[in-house]
Amino acid sequence: MMKEMFENFDALLYIKSSLYPDFNDDENTDFFKIISGLKASAGAVVVSENKSAVFVDGRYELAAKLSVNQEKFSIESLSLKNLIAWIKTNVKRKSKIGFDPRFFSHSLIKKIKTELSDYNFSEVNLDSLFYVNKFERESEIISWNFEESKFNSIYKIISENNLDGYLICDPCSSAWLLNQRNTKTKNVPVSLGYLLVSKNKEKIFYFDDNYQKFSRKKISDLLPDISKFSKIGIDYKEAPAFIRSKNLVDIKNPIPNIKYIKTEIEIENIKKATIEDSVAIVDFLFWFYNSENITEIDCVNRILSSRKKSENFIGNSFDTIAAADENSAVVHYTPSENSNKYIEKFLLLDSGGQYKFGTTDITRTLAKKDPTDLEKMYYTLVLKGHIAVANSKLNKGSTAATLDSVARKFLQQHSLDYNHSTGHGIGYMLNVHEGPVAISQKNEIPLQKNILLSNEPGVYIENHMGVRLENMIVTQEKDEFIYFDTISLVPFDNKLINFDLLTANEKLWLKNYNKTILDTLKLPTEIQNWLVEFINF
Repeated sequence: MMKEMFENFDALLYIKSSLYPDFNDDENTDFFKIISGLKASAGAVVVSENKSAVFVDGRYELAAKLSVNQEKFSIESLSLKNLIAWIKTNVKRKSKIGFDPRFFSHSLIKKIKTELSDYNFSEVNLDSLFYVNKFERESEIISWNFEESKFNSIYKIISENNLDGYLICDPCSSAWLLNQRNTKTKNVPVSLGYLLVSKNKEKIFYFDDNYQKFSRKKISDLLPDISKFSKIGIDYKEAPAFIRSKNLVDIKNPIPNIKYIKTEIEIENIKKATIEDSVAIVDFLFWFYNSENITEIDCVNRILSSRKKSENFIGNSFDTIAAADENSAVVHYTPSENSNKYIEKFLLLDSGGQYKFGTTDITRTLAKKDPTDLEKMYYTLVLKGHIAVANSKLNKGSTAATLDSVARKFLQQHSLDYNHSTGHGIGYMLNVHEGPVAISQKNEIPLQKNILLSNEPGVYIENHMGVRLENMIVTQEKDEFIYFDTISLVPFDNKLINFDLLTANEKLWLKNYNKTILDTLKLPTEIQNWLVEFINF
């Protein structure tokens, strides 16, 4: 394959993506994994005859060391600046670089070509290069009452820019606008495709070509159709570069900056979903602490089984992370048949569900055996950062960057830290990672009421253990202040807590949190009795 590749170009560039922004597509088209051997939600790879490199962020540094063939690839830090610099250093000028335009937005490939103006670029179809088999997508739509008013921001763009229409390339934006979800799509329950809204308020959805069982407009019909118009708006940061036409105008998609602020009804429904999800997690905990000789994959299967007890459960919101012992130090580890490990001392379980009225995401680190004082310190420092975020009270207009510093404070006092953001936005029965707000040092979006976020500080000790503690939180507003309502209701593991390191206020928060769990969750008597003992301190 590699020999054939270099007959047509000198290097291949691929940045982890799909035809749809922020959407990890089917395993068959995970070209990042096919090329590098690493399963990751973000990354880049450059392959040339002489040198090749895999670029990953902090979440995947250790996973890359374990999964990537380092005789073939160097492992580099992921940033566009580093990627450009590596190519300039290791790929000869005037070389022909192959790229698949389906997996680069207009803006990204333009920037890369500008930075690498001494290189030639050649389009390639990775399906053909790697002999990917086509697969058939399925569709099962659930919907709410259609709300024409949701399209007002799109109509405004069309009117103000004298457009014939606007093309939305983000399936989550389309699903939000149409009040529809597709329960057959893995992890993110949306139909894959692009939505064209015309100035006459007609709405045409162009389905991914792999939806075979019905005859509607397909993506293959898109370019001929939009060529009939004189002026179509599109967001070049979202739109893949294969969508080309002289009549396209770059205008930002307004929907992501609207849908991340949830309605009161959405917040109410998300809390219901979180209660059902918390019941499933406690069901799992009861099984976990009362079972022996269990593996990571046993845990993946069991948490899915626990969630399926809810009639409102649709599927996972992402691939479950069940990491035992030293594997838990790999931030985004996913067990496989080859890596599957029996749990001896620790389990880091990061999982989430899609329900008919919300999306969930939660992480707990659990101890099978009594931890050492050092291990308890690691856990307790993470817990203190978690509680500090939950208890924060910010001036209205503050950004979540402040929270990121608050979460890291106790770890940094011990020269410890973590290579990921403290939290991310969560969609409403959409992507579990939703922008534009994140609890991150670089995030500059002012906080306001009804934003759904994760609160998930952690610490990762290579070849030893990892700790991550994650709850879902909702921003609330009162008297010109922003504060946070923790809505996940799953106990922490008292065996891992050094209570001497907790302040009186932190202990009070924990006691109140445990009381809310006991008062809210409706559990079978046997599990309820076990839970009372488990959380008592």
